[in-house]
Amino acid sequence: MSGRIRHLAVLLVVVLFPGASLAWTASRWWPQVRVTLADLVDPRITATTVFVVACAAAAVLWAILAAALTVEVVTSMTRPGPARRCRLPTPFQVTVSALLGAYALTRAANPASSPPESHRATVDSADATTADDPSPLGELGEPSSRETPLGLTLPDGSWLPDPLANAITAAASVVWQQRRRDYQPDPDGRTRHLGLEPLPPTVSAVSAAADATTDPSSDVRSGTLFTPRELPAGATGMTGPGAADAVRGVIVSLFLDPDGSDTVVSTRETLEALLIPAVDASTIRTLDQFPTLAGVDELAAMNGYAGGLTLVALAPSDPESRRRLRDLLTATGAVAVLLGQWDRDRTWHVDTDGHVYPDQVDNGLIGRLCTLKPQATADLLRLAAVARGTAPEHARTAPTIRYTPPPRPGSSDAQLRLRILGKPELLHESDRITVRRAAAWPLLVYLAQHPHGATTAQLAAVIWPGERTHATRDRLYTTVSELRRNTAIGGTQPVVERDGDHYRLHPATDVDVWHLMDAIDRAARATTEQGRITAWTAVTSLYQGELAEGHRWPWIQPHRERLRRAAIDSYVGLADHAGPTTALQLLQRAAAVDPLNVYLPDRIAAVQAS
Repeated sequence: MSGRIRHLAVLLVVVLFPGASLAWTASRWWPQVRVTLADLVDPRITATTVFVVACAAAAVLWAILAAALTVEVVTSMTRPGPARRCRLPTPFQVTVSALLGAYALTRAANPASSPPESHRATVDSADATTADDPSPLGELGEPSSRETPLGLTLPDGSWLPDPLANAITAAASVVWQQRRRDYQPDPDGRTRHLGLEPLPPTVSAVSAAADATTDPSSDVRSGTLFTPRELPAGATGMTGPGAADAVRGVIVSLFLDPDGSDTVVSTRETLEALLIPAVDASTIRTLDQFPTLAGVDELAAMNGYAGGLTLVALAPSDPESRRRLRDLLTATGAVAVLLGQWDRDRTWHVDTDGHVYPDQVDNGLIGRLCTLKPQATADLLRLAAVARGTAPEHARTAPTIRYTPPPRPGSSDAQLRLRILGKPELLHESDRITVRRAAAWPLLVYLAQHPHGATTAQLAAVIWPGERTHATRDRLYTTVSELRRNTAIGGTQPVVERDGDHYRLHPATDVDVWHLMDAIDRAARATTEQGRITAWTAVTSLYQGELAEGHRWPWIQPHRERLRRAAIDSYVGLADHAGPTTALQLLQRAAAVDPLNVYLPDRIAAVQAS
């Protein structure tokens, strides 16, 4: 309606008002205009003639404009209004909307009271009962409005935020890449097993759960994640039932920070109080005399402490030591995390879940810190030392991983075929069998590596590391039952046999890795050069790719690397007994098996130079 009113106003102002004015002027001055028009035939140009011609031209132009405008206004008033224009979203808006929609659907399918099956172990009883337990929340008012940190809870009660869990996974990957890089091929297989010991159980549990999503509503008090990098300069005391766990979390977080280079300094007394075992001097620098005056002087004498030193110690009680420490931290800008009471406005209370409150709780929740139990701390410090290269692995003798052949290896004409070198697949004759459950593939691959089978507890520990066996027994039983049902085709024996609490692959199944391991075993037992060459040739022919390619189960790395090393050793052994041209081809194939190995390019260069 407002548009039509505007159109009428334009019509009145631009068309009707000038027209009425022109008509009034013509009626008043018409006799004079007529005389002037008669004078137009006069060849002389006068001012009156110019004025009359200009007015006539203006009148003609006005008439044309008025006619066109009248037609346009009438047409626009009679036709329906245009449809509302719909703005198309930008690509960024489309992406964000899709992510939010997926998150909403996930939350609807997985409410807070029922976390996803793959991550059920990360929610312990403490988190589940938080809403019913009395807490300082009632005294503090509303919880923090900042973003709730995501993380995972280990069965021992340790809580790790997602950034730390990702750093642990990255450090574990670095360790295995270093092991691949530094391996020196040994055709005799005497050193093949060195450096293949599994990473600590805590690392396996974190790696297995790192990709799972933690429900942020499991604890309304979670506040925001408070990292050691955000600790204020100077000293901060920590008290409360979770203080020791939080201090351990600070130490591990600093060591596993990919962007951090801080020097962590502590005392033997502090490490004993935190139940941290003896560590390498390159991991944590220890002071013998702190918190005495001599210890403060030793701390001040350290090089490179300005802005890059974090002191972890018991809070000193001696007034002079407290004063000296305060002056030192003020002068250097270093950070101190003290277990115990410090200044009243610089002491935090940490509860069992890592929630941090000021000593005067009226100020509200500060945030949440990583909390670690002693064994988890020892495991992660060991990982940090190995990843940094400060703990030599080959100085120790690792347990040998040996292959135990099945009672009767699967024949090539078996109806069921399990292929796990390269991308895994399960076949009935030539038809692929769909494996639906996520736990089925680690079950099959693990049993293939252990032909004589494994118990329920062993399988649960590798498929669902960190979870309690009683919580995973039903899932294992369901997975095995579905596998047996899907592979019992036309009277064929199911791929998995069960005998009470013991599971194994059916011996009649043709498993490619069994043939490979049999060839590796023949190479190790061969007593003649020709026997070794024959076995090495079989190994290189049977190795069709890394074990369970594309899967990142924490337990698989030792088995995967053992087979990879066996293939490299076989290529190198054959190259040692071949001419230059053939040796070069064999070494190039070995390098293709593991492009990270630094020894093979040197061997290739040596052969090319010769």
